[in-house]
Amino acid sequence: MNFINIIALLLACSTSFAQNKMNDHGLKCGHWNKDGVDCFYKIIPFTYYDTVSFDHDRRLEIRQFNGDDTTDETIIIYGYFGDSISVRDGLFKACDSTGKLSQIIDYHLGLVGNMILFSDGDTTQYNHNFMDSIKGNYYDHYLNNRAFSREFYRNHEFAFSYYPYDDLVISDALLVSEIDLLKTTFDTLSVLLQAKKDLTVNSVSCANNIRVLDKEYHPIKYPFTITSKDRIDLKIINHQYGDIIHDHDTLIIKTGPDNKQYSLFLNTAASHISKSNVQILKKITLSRQKDKELLINNCGPYGHMRFASKKGHSDTYQFEGNKVWLIPLSDFYENEYKLDVRMCYDDGEGIGGVIDLILSD
Repeated sequence: MNFINIIALLLACSTSFAQNKMNDHGLKCGHWNKDGVDCFYKIIPFTYYDTVSFDHDRRLEIRQFNGDDTTDETIIIYGYFGDSISVRDGLFKACDSTGKLSQIIDYHLGLVGNMILFSDGDTTQYNHNFMDSIKGNYYDHYLNNRAFSREFYRNHEFAFSYYPYDDLVISDALLVSEIDLLKTTFDTLSVLLQAKKDLTVNSVSCANNIRVLDKEYHPIKYPFTITSKDRIDLKIINHQYGDIIHDHDTLIIKTGPDNKQYSLFLNTAASHISKSNVQILKKITLSRQKDKELLINNCGPYGHMRFASKKGHSDTYQFEGNKVWLIPLSDFYENEYKLDVRMCYDDGEGIGGVIDLILSD
């Protein structure tokens, strides 16, 4: 029985055995259920661990083997007497203040084997974290009860894979497209598809202004088959035009006889002024009728823009939140302005620039 099935059984069944027991020395043992916490305790000797240190806060630091090196890990002791200690062992379940399930942890004699952390009580979206001191830790993120992404440590940095338990291998399912509207209205992204076994792709679809082409930028003929040796390069063309700028989109890949669905999420940041160009821009020319809005992106947690015309028309916009800000060009009554744009970030970095804005009707 896998961990998810154990969880389902744990949630569905009520316990019928004695709870909240202590031994003759006051050490927690067996099943406990108190204050929204459901867990098990086991009493074992100190000598079970390769102990590094022990403090009066009932924390035991032990040494675990981790690949070619060793690492120190800490467990919490829930009572000790002589050479015996009480630690959590088995499934631990906790609820938040509203009674919603918040986490489930699988303990192995005080050490975390894996844990599930639920998002705001939503049991269909959660993180499943696997702790393995031999093979290394990894973290699965679930959407609608399906593993969407896996985060792991490789070559001294974190890496990601997507749909780790499915047959289709996708190079990136969290796509970011940044468009400098002063230069272009489109952006091209590449997504590589591979398969763990032969797989038929029935369609790749998307709403709004997204086109999906083959590596030669030709329309794709569906269905097509991916073998375990293939690498299929999809070109994702994000074209932003017209009055509406879409800041997010979803690509849907359907495979196999049952049209199994894979979702790729695209975040778009189309702007005239952004962190990448605010320090080098000298002049912007826009049309009130065609462009309609001035778009400023990636201002950090907070920032501002002051503008002033030669005739004295001025105002200030305050920005909070790292997103695209839309300023109607109708707010600018005259045709020539000085823009003073400042962006500030959590790391203390502050950048900005003074830009001439030239408007036409």
